[in-house]
Amino acid sequence: MSRSFTLGIILGGMLVIINFNFLQSTIMKAFQQAPIIKKKKSLLLVKSFLRLTLLGIILFALLKYDIADPVGLAIGLSIIFFSIVSIGISSAWKTWNRRVF
Repeated sequence: MSRSFTLGIILGGMLVIINFNFLQSTIMKAFQQAPIIKKKKSLLLVKSFLRLTLLGIILFALLKYDIADPVGLAIGLSIIFFSIVSIGISSAWKTWNRRVF
């Protein structure tokens, strides 16, 4: 594989992992204190919007300056995303089965 393609896969995976970590910490902080729900919801939306905007800017820069191959970047983003989603579904399934049976 070319250097650009490999770097795209690595950077795509790292971006998704960092993005999910920030999302998790934002959600955990938002739901720790329940009394001020409306303010927490709006803050959660603003932080999510800023996080996605920053991710978009990073992806744009990586593609514009030919740092990473677009196909490799898409593969890296997708592999980690589907892994995280499958782990979440698996955990939810196990929790549901324990509660039902």
